[in-house]
Amino acid sequence: MNENFAREEICRVGKSLFERGYAHATAGNISVRLDDGFLITPTDACLGFLDPARLARLDAQGRQTGGDKASKTLALHTRIYDSTRGFKAPPRCVLHTHSTYCVALTLQPQGERPLGACRAWGAESENRPQRGQFLPDLQAHSPAMGQKDGEKWTAAVGLQPAIPKSDRLLGSRLAASVFAQGSSETGGGPAFPQDELLPPITPYFVMKVGHVPVIPYHRPGDPRVAEQVAHTIARYADAGIALRAVMLERLGPNVWHETPAGAMATLEELEETARLFFNCRLVPDPLTVAELEDLRHHFGVSW
Repeated sequence: MNENFAREEICRVGKSLFERGYAHATAGNISVRLDDGFLITPTDACLGFLDPARLARLDAQGRQTGGDKASKTLALHTRIYDSTRGFKAPPRCVLHTHSTYCVALTLQPQGERPLGACRAWGAESENRPQRGQFLPDLQAHSPAMGQKDGEKWTAAVGLQPAIPKSDRLLGSRLAASVFAQGSSETGGGPAFPQDELLPPITPYFVMKVGHVPVIPYHRPGDPRVAEQVAHTIARYADAGIALRAVMLERLGPNVWHETPAGAMATLEELEETARLFFNCRLVPDPLTVAELEDLRHHFGVSW
């Protein structure tokens, strides 16, 4: 990817994300790895109003050689590039946003441990919902609900353990153990580790995004985050999984791809899956191990 094209693509992608609501204010950043260095959006820049000539330019050692002051997340981006060089298709672009629904899945009421949807409920929880359970603090007889629907709702709630109102932060409060389909149904253990943002609920999430580990909260720019992300990428790589994204708790996702357009598509699929999960009124079943294996066989996905 030549530098002029990379500059234009960073600005085009940033503008597209901003105009469609995937980025806001001065939150988020985009970088591209060049053959002899890096481009990255400036600190406190709005992705919707980037100037190709003012993007920060850095050499291969990360020293700034031109443009406005580089984003404070540069260290994280360069660690991601270093950690993924051994991938079959090493990424050339890293993209970070403060995506609303992704962030929401890492937030929980005070006193709880925010870990994302997949660890919101442990198997020992008295109040964990059962598969197919309605969220009980919805209005049972809302104007939009017919009498039969209301009766079904009441019956479902009556047969299932109640979820306290303080535990209902939509997708974030749904049950990890419901998704970890073990035993005879799936022929083994869980289909994903329980420290990830989302279970495999749609085929395109599996194919286009894949596993999204949650990185515990640190302040923006904390150098420990870069080390944790690098360690996580290596841990998954050892298991044969080339990550495309991680989720920074309370901040937002970092995704990477060979091109800015590809990174944007990955980010969109991730955020839309988080939105879908967040808005479910039923605890959604994930794809089974057999269904994941079918996707792996036909599309080469590495779930």
